[in-house]
Amino acid sequence: MRHLRIPRSLLAYLLAAIAALSVTLSVAQAWMAHAVFDEERFATIAVQVSHRQDIQQELRRVLVKQIIQAQPDLVSVRPLLETVVDAVLESGIARSVIIRGARELHEILFQGDRPDLVLAIPDVMTLIAAGVRAYDPDVADRIPGGSTVGTVPITERNAATRILEINSQLALLRWIFVGMAVAAFAGALLVAPTRPPVVAAAGLGLVAGAILTWLAVGIIEDIIQDSIDGNPVAADAAAAVWRLYADGLIWWMWIVAMCGTVMATIASSAQAAIPARERIEAINAWFIFAWSVWWTRVVLASALMLLGTFLLFSPLVTIRVATQAAGLALLYLGGVEVFRALGFTRVRRPRVASPAGTSSPPIAGRLVQGFAAACLAGGLITIGTVFWINRGSLTVEQASEPPPIEHCNGSANLCDRPLDKIAWAATHNSMSASDESGWFLANQTRGIAQQLEDGIRVLLIDLYYGYATNNGVRTDPDVGNVADRFEGGLGPEATIALANLVNLIGPIPEGGEPSLYLCHGYCELGATPFQRTLGELSSFLDKNPHEVVGLVLQDYVDPFDVDAALTRAGLIDLVYTLSPGEPLPTLREMIELDRRIFVLAENVGSQPAPAWYHDVLNWVQETPYVFRTPGDLSCRPNRGDASAPFFLLNHWITSDLPAPRDGAVLNTREFIVARVHECEEVRARPVNFIAVNFYEVGDLVGAVDELNSEE
Repeated sequence: MRHLRIPRSLLAYLLAAIAALSVTLSVAQAWMAHAVFDEERFATIAVQVSHRQDIQQELRRVLVKQIIQAQPDLVSVRPLLETVVDAVLESGIARSVIIRGARELHEILFQGDRPDLVLAIPDVMTLIAAGVRAYDPDVADRIPGGSTVGTVPITERNAATRILEINSQLALLRWIFVGMAVAAFAGALLVAPTRPPVVAAAGLGLVAGAILTWLAVGIIEDIIQDSIDGNPVAADAAAAVWRLYADGLIWWMWIVAMCGTVMATIASSAQAAIPARERIEAINAWFIFAWSVWWTRVVLASALMLLGTFLLFSPLVTIRVATQAAGLALLYLGGVEVFRALGFTRVRRPRVASPAGTSSPPIAGRLVQGFAAACLAGGLITIGTVFWINRGSLTVEQASEPPPIEHCNGSANLCDRPLDKIAWAATHNSMSASDESGWFLANQTRGIAQQLEDGIRVLLIDLYYGYATNNGVRTDPDVGNVADRFEGGLGPEATIALANLVNLIGPIPEGGEPSLYLCHGYCELGATPFQRTLGELSSFLDKNPHEVVGLVLQDYVDPFDVDAALTRAGLIDLVYTLSPGEPLPTLREMIELDRRIFVLAENVGSQPAPAWYHDVLNWVQETPYVFRTPGDLSCRPNRGDASAPFFLLNHWITSDLPAPRDGAVLNTREFIVARVHECEEVRARPVNFIAVNFYEVGDLVGAVDELNSEE
């Protein structure tokens, strides 16, 4: 009986192919373990997909449909529900809900025994109700709740998930593949008659493995999309999920392909060059021989049929991958010729006697070769370094919920306190700042942006219509006699200054349109565009997600113009609607809902207004606000309902020309704390808003911190 003998060269090529296949499989398995089976990365993909516009539209459709099915009378406010759902899905707490749901889904997929997958997000309904409350509390009260509302069906467990589940238990496979690759490659080098062709074959095998992987990724995406009938949004979402997952695998295979190309290029260039004509003849002869043997003919014909199938079912994917393969082939062929042109390989030529007097290449030629070799090596090192530095971009970031709320308005002790159990640093006429251009009779030194940075959390501002001119802003004449709106009246110096400014600014331009300005009585004495201030507030809240700010408006404008201004500034979704007769929210609740602004207005009265535009007289009780000396300070009741939950302490000296020296005594920590304790005893309730002039004089913020630290 004859023993089967395999030629050494064929055995070496088979081992090289096995090594390349093992490397490809080890990379693919490592990617699956890292990306697919990791719970955190699964959650990351869920968050990324949830931010797609089409997915958000589908989630909105499902949630709004469930609300209306549970409460059909709400069909008339469908646009309102859709607006609020969109805002909720963009909020930070919705991200937390999605992450928790994705983690549960991952557990069901790969660990549990439940037959179907349903993303239960009843917490989202709570957010939707809170969002609707900002527009219409009555509608919010009618939004249904419960665990059966706020669920989004995902899919069913199938053979694919079970296969993945089995593979997740086989993490040892990657190390088996790595061991096989090392052993097969070492064996190929040992048995090969000549090593460069085997190294080149291994490199080309790596390239082939990468190309086949890219092709498989694209075909799987098409299969996923085609397998979901009747819901194109769900089909696109499923394909998007696969693409997000597969991006890491695709890039890792690029590294494999580049390594294989470099290996094949260097190994091929180390062999004696074969003229192009002989190479073409050799390839042609190989195909003729292969086609004459039945089993190789079957293999080649099957490969052609497989390629045709790919072109029929996934033409774009097949063409794209074929183009990538052609690019790698050109890179390989070009690299080989560069090496050979630089003289790093032997060229097979007929032996011809050298002319007399010739010798080896001159030193200059060798220097050129050396320089070229250094440049080539440097380029390869640079490519490797770039891939290594950017290796983090080959995978998605770890999923993470928003950071826990450990501090609210700068203190861990305030998070779980209701708003009316907190002391707030406030500024009187916050907009009237000497640092701001054009302000006369300023009550503050620093502008609102700096006040927020320094710890001021309640802004007392006056809002007017004004007309811009070339020389300043004219007050809306329809407001009436604004002089009476100055605390203590308008002094003689201010009256003279006002008359001069009115003459300087001139009349309202013909056809001029009014805009919202922060003014104090007269915009001629100082005016800041309301939109600019809202922009500063928006920037502060964006940078400080755990801060809550209150606005107390002395308003002489239409409330819905304020609503429009907040909408333009992107702040309308941050406004909280307080519910009369109900406990006030805690800072944590407002931060979790990302509703971190509350608005109180003096002159809303009975006129139509948004639900969040609260009448200050129903929500705030205060002390008097005209004090000529520190001895005049009083705690007696002034404006506001006696049952109002907030208590405003007006804490400044009224003078014709306000000056920082007025706060030298009033704004010390000791003086503020003593007066707060006195007024709390007199009024039998805690002080909330402590409003001062020139807050930077003394220690208002320190006093507020001390008061909040008291039990």
